[in-house]
Formats: sequence, C-alpha cells, structure tokens
Amino acid sequence: MATNQQENNRRKIKAWMVTTGLSGSRISRDLGYNPTGGAVSHFISGRITCKKIRDFFLNNGCPIRLLNSLDKIRSDQIRKKRKHNNA
Repeated sequence: MATNQQENNRRKIKAWMVTTGLSGSRISRDLGYNPTGGAVSHFISGRITCKKIRDFFLNNGCPIRLLNSLDKIRSDQIRKKRKHNNA
C-alpha cells in the first residue's frame, strides 16, 4: 500500500503532466503504445514498471525523486505479493 508521501508524489507527477501539457494518451502515442491502453496510468500508479515510460518522463523534465517513489511502490507490491504467495 502506498504511503501518504508516495500518494502525494503520484499527484505531483500528474500535476507535472498537466503543467507540461502532457496526457497519458499523448505519452502513450509518442511511445508507440495504444493511447487507450492505460500504460501510463498503470505506470504512475506503480502497477507496472516500464523503462521506456520512465525515460520519457525523465527526458521531459519530471523530477527523478517523484519517479523513485514509484519504484518504491512497485517494490512494496512485489514484496507483499510474494509474502502472500508463500503463506
């Protein structure tokens, strides 16, 4: 589960996207993904990792500290899933 800080960072990423005029659909299209597939949304929520999307954010000026919080969310989710599967 995401901490308040991680949730705050997700909101900051979305705010960054708005201020830079980017949408999830546009990013997906620019990267050659289905614009309605939700890849960027899944990335921001921490449900998936994707080097291509992460690099897009970094190359377009998204602060790395915000992206690092997504890595933490994903790591926590993997750890929780493994613990559940081993129980």
